[in-house]
Amino acid sequence: MRNLVKICLLSMGIFVGFVVILLSGALLYFQTDHAQTLIQREINKSIPGSVSWEKARFSLLKGRFTLQNLSIQGPLDEDIAGIGRVSITVSWIPFVKGDLTIERIIGEKPWAALRSDEKGEFNLIRAFVRSKAEGISEGEGTRERKGMAFPFNVVITSLKLMDGAISYEMVSKGLKIEAKEINFLAEGDLLKQTGEVDIQMGSGRIDHSRAHVTLAGSQMRAALRPSEIELHFLEVATSSSKVTASGEIHDISRKPLFDLVLDTTVSLAEVRESLHATVPLTGEVAVKSAVKGGVDNPEVQLRL
Repeated sequence: MRNLVKICLLSMGIFVGFVVILLSGALLYFQTDHAQTLIQREINKSIPGSVSWEKARFSLLKGRFTLQNLSIQGPLDEDIAGIGRVSITVSWIPFVKGDLTIERIIGEKPWAALRSDEKGEFNLIRAFVRSKAEGISEGEGTRERKGMAFPFNVVITSLKLMDGAISYEMVSKGLKIEAKEINFLAEGDLLKQTGEVDIQMGSGRIDHSRAHVTLAGSQMRAALRPSEIELHFLEVATSSSKVTASGEIHDISRKPLFDLVLDTTVSLAEVRESLHATVPLTGEVAVKSAVKGGVDNPEVQLRL
């Protein structure tokens, strides 16, 4: 009997050891250049655009995943978005309760060059979603969307993006917006729809056929609650003008209702330069205002 027990224990030990070695070997293989090339190839077969990265490292025991030089290209090989380095740390303990807790996401030098063409088509969407002409019918797309459901709640303890840059061009309106030196901090619970956001921007620019505005810096702190945003502080500044705002935005998922207080200081000389006006303008205008109600019919109170 003792020999049988020993044989059983020895067999179990060998089996467990074999599984550990097999998993370790699989993990080591998935971190090789050959495996990552195969993964990228399979991903790119299923989307119109392409996704690539240089190095991927992960540890299941530590719950840590690192990716370097991730980039997204469109169907015409145009650069759309990317990030220099992203590190994700996951806590497995809450997973048994149905919560995927991401302790930290740290992204270094993220960037995006977003664009909507004359038809209103978004380049980032075109990189991942095939058009109907490419073989996906409307019914198939509807069935896929109905079938998708997230099996667990996602809790993000800390999301930090450093030294980012983003640009957005709306071709149909002749509008282009650029923002640089972006630092983004956030935490939240997707199921409860709650979170905190802190955004800072070093510089930016808004170009339109009728006006040009150079931004000296902006910052925002806000809290997300179910169906509402509590705006703690928003400041948008140029070299000589500034707008600050605070308040709340309710019912954001259906018909937003605003309850905001704004403090605006505008340099008339800067307005003249931005609008390319020939009329001489000097001095500045300071306006305090309150905005309440919906977008279609807001109540605005002004005080000069």
